[in-house]
Amino acid sequence: MGFRFSDRPCLKIEGIQYSVDPFSRDTNESALNFGKKLAEIKVGEVLTGNSRESADAVRECVVEMTDAVLGAGAYDKISAERNLDILDHIELGTYIAQSVTSFRDKRIERFIGSVAVAIPATQQGENADAGVEKEGEAADAS
Repeated sequence: MGFRFSDRPCLKIEGIQYSVDPFSRDTNESALNFGKKLAEIKVGEVLTGNSRESADAVRECVVEMTDAVLGAGAYDKISAERNLDILDHIELGTYIAQSVTSFRDKRIERFIGSVAVAIPATQQGENADAGVEKEGEAADAS
């Protein structure tokens, strides 16, 4: 037996595999901010073709997040053989952001479960009661 670190999650995009650190501050901030930035952009205008400025903003948002999460130059590699349209950008950005969030949440869930198993039941009970008044204690204190 022995200890082995968990494998880092990978994303495969356009045939290129990228290792992702879902706990990196830059990765998390980029993935979380992607949705916020996209919400600020008038995507409806972009989809109807009424705003070139908004389309450029979506593209820049995706480029920034893609390179922050997957590494500098990742966007250029992904888009090298395809002229990405607005929906391609939204799909790519959403896929990356959701994947990072999912990887992070699943690993946290596994960790929390393994910590609960590792703590003996008596300690769990002691820790669970810490700072909680037991029935009758508050009345006795007065």
